[in-house]
Amino acid sequence: MSFAKPFWRPADAQAVLFDWDGVIAQTRLDFTSIREKYFGGKRVMLLEEGAKLPPPLRDELMRELDEIETQGASSCTSIAGAREILGELRERRIATAVISRNSAESIRLAASRMGDLRLPEIVLGRNDCPYVKPDPRVFHEVVSRLGVSPSECVYVGDYLYDLMAARRCGFRGVLVERTEPAWDVWHDAAFPTLQDFYSAFISGRTFVAWEYRELAGRIGEEALRRRFARCLKVPEHPVPSLACWLHEAAAQGAGTLAVSRERLLDPELWKANPVFTPESMGLALHEAVARHFRLRYPFLSVRPLDELSDSA
Repeated sequence: MSFAKPFWRPADAQAVLFDWDGVIAQTRLDFTSIREKYFGGKRVMLLEEGAKLPPPLRDELMRELDEIETQGASSCTSIAGAREILGELRERRIATAVISRNSAESIRLAASRMGDLRLPEIVLGRNDCPYVKPDPRVFHEVVSRLGVSPSECVYVGDYLYDLMAARRCGFRGVLVERTEPAWDVWHDAAFPTLQDFYSAFISGRTFVAWEYRELAGRIGEEALRRRFARCLKVPEHPVPSLACWLHEAAAQGAGTLAVSRERLLDPELWKANPVFTPESMGLALHEAVARHFRLRYPFLSVRPLDELSDSA
């Protein structure tokens, strides 16, 4: 089942992916000693900044990270609701995975220490992919393995990196086990606990999609529903520009944009609308527009005009 656009329900997802520490397991990791030893106490992104160190220091840092994570795994506990949500997803045959900046070895060790906590088949730690979150390419790797669409996936995390990654790859981002008002602009939904997310999942609770949240706040959810049902034909000579017209239509909640199949994003049109990437030049305009909006408005449909005419 797909999301009831422009609204979404966690229970309608094709896949629900999770961070590990602080979301499924409580390992109480403390990297203060590493920050002080290698970075003068600064709160840097340890993996990214550690990769820039000379090889001997980099290797030493990674060994210390492994030691801290192993110690945390040895005494970890499961987060309330973790077994329930993972079990419910298995029962409904919704794909799952764990994507973490921790090592996969420490994750599996922690799961074994927690007894009956059954991990998803895909557990991707920092050593299992050339990239780590919030780099979206690690998420692209997982959705490729699962064979699902990013726009109908949910990522559940407890930190800003998780929400950043979800936004960058077109997932629905859910914050749990953390209350941070400054992060509200990043997530699609937030819950004080994972157990609360599980309750929302079971009840079939519906949320306004992130990209329409402010619009729904101004015009109301029913008006948003009506607007999203509209199909707008892209004019031949929009004012003030094609890019401005398209972005205004999307921002105002149009659900479908129709473009003449014959129109191309030729060099002249691209020069006048440089928001499109050069890689889109020469494509049918409806394809170029669909690519352009894929992450910012993943629910938006861009169709050739004749397809819509034929189906009418």
